Amino acid sequence: MACEDCHTFREDGSFGGIPTMDNCTGCHSELQGTSAAEKVLFEEYISKNREIPWLVYSRQPENVYFSHVHHVKLAEIDCERCHGPHGASEALPPYERNRISGYSRNIWGQSISGIRTAPWDGMKMDDCESCHADHNVGLSCMGCHK
Repeated sequence: MACEDCHTFREDGSFGGIPTMDNCTGCHSELQGTSAAEKVLFEEYISKNREIPWLVYSRQPENVYFSHVHHVKLAEIDCERCHGPHGASEALPPYERNRISGYSRNIWGQSISGIRTAPWDGMKMDDCESCHADHNVGLSCMGCHK
């Protein structure tokens, strides 16, 4: 499956983000496998038409605007470049919340020190700036911050 199968763009080009129950039932109206996670998904949420209490790994602070459509559709950047190979894994990484900000550690990566074990680990503003500079795309503070 591709990332866009679950994480879609709306007609106006904005990112739909977390899949809705309608999106999930399109594929999971019946059990799709034998894993414990699939059984829980089907029995606790799909069959009862209950919204899934997703853990939001990438919720941005209120003063930040990030356009996925500019990066995914216009710049043709693969999702994996920033988010890692989630589609190739059996499960998402553990959800870790930053105790100070309350946001998931994933929006800045696992290593706040900047030490990386993978390209998407530790995504920082420096990464945005260097990528924009490499591609001659202007970047100002107000481009991302409200």
